[in-house]
Amino acid sequence: MRLFACVVPPDSVLDAALRVQRSLLGDAADTGRAFRPVPRENLHVTLHFFGDVDDSLVPALLGALDHLALTEPIPLRTAPAGCFPNCRAPRAVWLGAEDSTGRLAQLAARVAACAPGVAPKSRPHDSRHAPAYRPHITLARVRPAFVRDPQVARAVQACGERSCTEVGREFAAQTIVLMQSVLNPGGAEYRRVHEV
Repeated sequence: MRLFACVVPPDSVLDAALRVQRSLLGDAADTGRAFRPVPRENLHVTLHFFGDVDDSLVPALLGALDHLALTEPIPLRTAPAGCFPNCRAPRAVWLGAEDSTGRLAQLAARVAACAPGVAPKSRPHDSRHAPAYRPHITLARVRPAFVRDPQVARAVQACGERSCTEVGREFAAQTIVLMQSVLNPGGAEYRRVHEV
């Protein structure tokens, strides 16, 4: 089972994310096919990607997550759009989620550590080389053939500049959601497995 833990933002933030996404796709009239937009029902803030988890390990993971249940909401706020790994060769475009208290980053680290036996099968986890946690809502992925396209880079940069109209929308992480990612030819489908 391909699993990840996340926070699902409220409708008002999902609406803001979709406005930024439409702005990106509108800018990319000539390069619209370069982007695979993330559907509304798949928008989330990832805490940790577990990868392929053996079914026999899922109960232990659920138990570990139950111990991390939030006792009080974590305040967050939308932040400017950006991309990974960089704007010259973007692979994913996102709307930022500002964690001014640092509590979401702490939660993400605790989620990652909650079940060390549940590491992705495809690659061993080495925390020394893991990038710093950067909370965000992925809006679109760039198709591989367009990663180095200058028009795509310009569209991503313009989207980042215009996203400022959606910055500062307050919301809170209230629950941890464990999702299953089912890969289909048309894109991933996410299914809620557990919520705490």
